[in-house]
Amino acid sequence: MKNDIINKANELAAMLRESDEYVTYSEARERALENETTAALVNSYNALRMQVNSNMLSGRRDDEALDSLKHITEILMMNPDAAEYLMREYAVSQLLSDVCEILGKAVDIKAFTGDF
Repeated sequence: MKNDIINKANELAAMLRESDEYVTYSEARERALENETTAALVNSYNALRMQVNSNMLSGRRDDEALDSLKHITEILMMNPDAAEYLMREYAVSQLLSDVCEILGKAVDIKAFTGDF
């Protein structure tokens, strides 16, 4: 049974890689990261986003990090390639979240369903 589950997970991974959401994300990512300045801003954005999320999970509020994240987000949204990349990344993240929620509900694991 375990091998069947792993095989199905590999099939799902292949389907995700071929999905419109992932294909358009991959194309948008490539375009956005071609520009070194945009790539550096995206890296800063991702680092700040992780920092802000970590702070939120631990109950801390870092206004400076939040302001920096807001500022970088505004800059990135003015760049059509960067904005498209971030929107496509969100769409893929939402798809993965939906899949995790479905799997979590199937085995009643609260961490994956958001039901606490």
